[in-house]
Parts: sequence; C-alpha cells; structure tokens
Amino acid sequence: MKMFRPDFDVVRKRVEKSLNMLIRNDIYLFEIDVHERTIAHRLAVYLEKEFSSWNIDCEYNRIGYDPKLINPGRRGERKAYPDIIIHHRGTSSNLLAIEMKKLSAQVDQETDKDKLKEYIQRLHYKFGLFILLSTTRSNHSICDGQIFDDTLKNPHNPTRSNYGICDVQWFDECGRTLS
Repeated sequence: MKMFRPDFDVVRKRVEKSLNMLIRNDIYLFEIDVHERTIAHRLAVYLEKEFSSWNIDCEYNRIGYDPKLINPGRRGERKAYPDIIIHHRGTSSNLLAIEMKKLSAQVDQETDKDKLKEYIQRLHYKFGLFILLSTTRSNHSICDGQIFDDTLKNPHNPTRSNYGICDVQWFDECGRTLS
C-alpha cells in the first residue's frame, strides 16, 4: 500500500504554522535559554497536530530494529539521532528530518546541514529542514521571531524581538536547497 506523501508547499505551510505556535506559546523557553532538545520537543507537539496521520518523534535512532547510521562529511559512519522526524514507524515512509541549532552553539551549523543531507540520501527522507534558533538577547537583526507571522510581534516587550527562529533552510530529496 502506497502512503500519501504531501508535496513541499503543504509540508512547508504545516511546519510554518507549527513554528508560529511554538513562538506564540513557548517564547519563554527562548527567553530563559533552554536546551535545544526542549524546544525541539515543543515543536514536535505542534507538528503532531499538523501531521496527524504521521508519527512525529524526537531523537529517533532506529530503522526497524537496527540503529540509523550516517556518514556526515565523510568522517566515518556513526549513529544518527535526528532532532525531529516525521515518518511512519516500521516503514520506509520518511517525510521530514529536522535539525535545530542555537546561535550560541559551539558546533558548526554546516555539520547539522551535512547530517540532514545524509538523512535524505541514506535514509530516504523526502525533505530536510535546518532551523537556527536564538535564545539570547543579542543584536542579530535576522532573529526577530516573526519570520512567519507578524501578528506575533509584542510592542510592549522589545527585547522579545531578538528571540526565536533566526533562519530556516529546506532541502529536497536530492539534498538541494529549496527556497
């Protein structure tokens, strides 16, 4: 039985709606600088509402009973733990792998992007998404937390404008960047 796999526009709109809910309901997590795993979990909660016929898992490291293995940057094979995935458990139906990174992280963002490309190529995800987060009061003009929904702006708390989603980068099933 072939399972329905939504196209890019449908996936993007549902993810954007989930990101809007994350910013709207959980901005406090950004303000207090929680670990990215906490933010990933909250995003997964909102994704479950948008992708109700799919399984949404955080740090899911299995293909059936076997561990997921990747070789990012050709540095040797290692176990894979995507931050969030949208898939059907027990099948090869893999829709979206998400990696999130905080601006303050010591790990290079390109490492996570390489991992996403590996998830797409070796584990057959239809799409990959890299999300850059800001959890600090900084002067990063791109980090406005409002990139998807201007109604989230809070004029009474201007410091909030520096928390949130800084950037997103999508990848297609060949690992190419999408707009």
